[in-house]
Amino acid sequence: MDGQPRSTPKNSAIVAGFNQFKKLVRSNRAKVVYLALDADPSLIKEVCDLCASAKIPPDRGHTKAELGKLCDLEVGCGVCVVPKE
Repeated sequence: MDGQPRSTPKNSAIVAGFNQFKKLVRSNRAKVVYLALDADPSLIKEVCDLCASAKIPPDRGHTKAELGKLCDLEVGCGVCVVPKE
């Protein structure tokens, strides 16, 4: 990978935040999950556990700052999701 998150289709929105992540994964509507390398260890464990139960491997190749930019936020983001279309 070239250091950039996988590109997403133009019409798909990237959803930031743990609560939105849980909703999308539990309802089987998550296409890609991004989990920051420097996220809090408790967040990493919860995200990895939920992803494992949903059989969605999280993309762990980016920092909170990088994911924040991906989500068009001025702050870092520990987890974000590309929903299924």
